[in-house]
Amino acid sequence: INAEYGIANFLHAIIILITIMLLTPFFHYLPYAVLAGIVLSAVGNLFDLKEAIHCWKVKKRDFIVWMTAFLVTLFFGIETGVMVSIGVSLLLVILNMAIPRLTLLSTSDSGSLEIHKDYNGINLTPGVVVIQMEESLFFGNIEFFKTKILRIGSFFASGGPSTVIVEASSISDIDVSACHGLKLLLKNLELMNVTLYFVGLQKSVLKTLQKARVFDGRETLQHSY
Repeated sequence: INAEYGIANFLHAIIILITIMLLTPFFHYLPYAVLAGIVLSAVGNLFDLKEAIHCWKVKKRDFIVWMTAFLVTLFFGIETGVMVSIGVSLLLVILNMAIPRLTLLSTSDSGSLEIHKDYNGINLTPGVVVIQMEESLFFGNIEFFKTKILRIGSFFASGGPSTVIVEASSISDIDVSACHGLKLLLKNLELMNVTLYFVGLQKSVLKTLQKARVFDGRETLQHSY
């Protein structure tokens, strides 16, 4: 039924409840073939092959969740399928947060910013590296962030003093562990003669960094929105 209003779901639930309570005894005399046909007819609407192909093309992570839920439900039941699919979804979310996306930026001949996947063939202002951070910083990803920044800093510092600028407008939150990690990162970069700046910080994040005294005694671009 092509229902247009939410009340239709309520009516469907009432009809199903009445059917289960009053008409179930009559199903006892139906042949198994008929019951199997009813089940297959209902399950057929739950399997959307086009949506699976769409998930595979658009986001393979969503396809993994979709396929996991389908296979586990098929072989182990609905309850197990729902629980496993929720667990897989949470695991993927945690992994996504623990491995933040860092984008290396450079200026083109026209002056606009370009995105690069590696360090080779980049048109950089001498001694300056611009990196875009696309996740919040917390205890689960600060070590990954530190390792990446140190690797980038050491790569570009080989030619002399250099500056790493982190475009941080996407950092919406930061915790105490991340603040401690940033302090250690700044100390390590100073030994490499590399200066680290954050630009575009949200006011709440900048306030947390100031309370944690992350930039005490250091020059920083405290440009915030």
